[in-house]
Amino acid sequence: MTQITKQQREMVDKLYWSPSERADAVYSILREYADKMPEEAQPSMWDTLAFCVEYIGAQSIALGIEEFSLHAQRLSRLFYSFHYSDPKSIYGEPDKPMEESNGNGSTGEQEGQSS
Repeated sequence: MTQITKQQREMVDKLYWSPSERADAVYSILREYADKMPEEAQPSMWDTLAFCVEYIGAQSIALGIEEFSLHAQRLSRLFYSFHYSDPKSIYGEPDKPMEESNGNGSTGEQEGQSS
């Protein structure tokens, strides 16, 4: 990764919004839209992080910068690790509707077969 000097940062900051300023602007738009939704439908912090991680992954492919892609993959693995290791502490109670089962824990279709 290229080392950025203080002078480079100052010169670029005079001409362009910083990544944190850009992120704050986008987050403000998202919050403004979300605040118009019923509270139970508003995205949580983890919903927003999930969007960010997935979006970074997709854009890393589009950018074609190997180092960026590697970091995007690491971030994705970390996020999914949290999701699968202790979802209740992140999300609280399950929020996905339960599928109707046929009494034995399956949904009526066996893996690899459809009706």
